[in-house]
Amino acid sequence: MEVDFRAAVEGTILIGALLATESAGQETYPETVAAVALALVLYVIAHTYAAFAGDRLRTEEPLSLAGLRRAAASEAWLLPGAGIPLVAVLICWAIGASLSAAVIAAVWTSAGMLVVLELVAGIRAGESGRDLAREVCVGALLGALVMVVRIVLH
Repeated sequence: MEVDFRAAVEGTILIGALLATESAGQETYPETVAAVALALVLYVIAHTYAAFAGDRLRTEEPLSLAGLRRAAASEAWLLPGAGIPLVAVLICWAIGASLSAAVIAAVWTSAGMLVVLELVAGIRAGESGRDLAREVCVGALLGALVMVVRIVLH
């Protein structure tokens, strides 16, 4: 299966934004991890169903398990994109960091992942020099927007 950067980027942004809205003073680690995991499952289901429904409407294909599996496979890249910020939360929990620090680490991880994904996309496209730097700046801008959500809400 080929890497779907679209889904990885979207998953990273969605979970980063979700964690940016987190109020660590009111939640616990188990609540935060459960909420993020449930949101992640919901994102994957929503994207899978939307892709499947859109394909069925476009191709006039009937409802089928095979079609649903195809759509799920194409949306599966939401998991690594969204999962990496969640891993940051789990690592912070394991080392005994405060939930507030874990949420901040996850938001920064999400922002950093957007830069990395843009860098990888640029390299795969054969970019270098200023063109590659411009692409990385786009990832940095998106990452900064995720952090702005955190700043505005807290």
